[in-house]
Amino acid sequence: MSYLERVKNVVNISDLCFLKEDDIWDTLDTSKAIIFDGHFELISNMHTDMFFRFASISQYPSYVAKISKELVAWLKHEDIPEIDVVIGPSSQGLFFAYDIARELNGTKGTRAAYAAIDKKGRPTNELVEGFEIKPGEKVLVVNDLTTTGEGLDTLISLAEEKSGQVVGVCLFANRGIGVQKVKKIKNEYKFHSIIDLNMPFWDKSECRKKCDREKKLIYSKDINHLPIYSEENEYERYIRKLGKKLELVA
Repeated sequence: MSYLERVKNVVNISDLCFLKEDDIWDTLDTSKAIIFDGHFELISNMHTDMFFRFASISQYPSYVAKISKELVAWLKHEDIPEIDVVIGPSSQGLFFAYDIARELNGTKGTRAAYAAIDKKGRPTNELVEGFEIKPGEKVLVVNDLTTTGEGLDTLISLAEEKSGQVVGVCLFANRGIGVQKVKKIKNEYKFHSIIDLNMPFWDKSECRKKCDREKKLIYSKDINHLPIYSEENEYERYIRKLGKKLELVA
């Protein structure tokens, strides 16, 4: 089975407003953003044998621009009112916050704002110094990916604590299909993900039963500091690049 065939088995594309399905398949096939057959611990501390790395896509500005245009087209399709601020985390979601704000460029000048991140790469409840959300401003929350909904929830809470009005939540990939917190966000806000990922994950306490324990564990905080490989055998290359003995999960 080819790489793209494997990708198509785990990716569901939402109704598109600007892009064509072939644009999505081309983006994923070229970037090799989905890493198969590994052993990973996600930012959420969940374990999985598949990893989605948006940095593989964001190295191509043209792909980010196309994705942003798709999200902006969705906003217009949903008739979401003029947006004052687009907020994302100061990690990979930053690319969308910046590019969508640039695309919108409302009559008052749509701004981007960024939430600070912690050592694991999770958004915190503080804005990066120098950025602001003013009371009453209409805010769009964006990110590259959600798994548990925790990061989105933090961004929403941050905007609302600044007395901003969250008018929509959008992202490229939703891995949290069926996750209660993601469902709650979808029910409470206008929500859109371009793709849904059928990529199972489980609590790390289940590792002994569900993970391939012959494969060394890679933490998301480590992989996000490694070079970007756009090849099918990325997992093995990441293991070699780490350059140290990684302990198997006890």
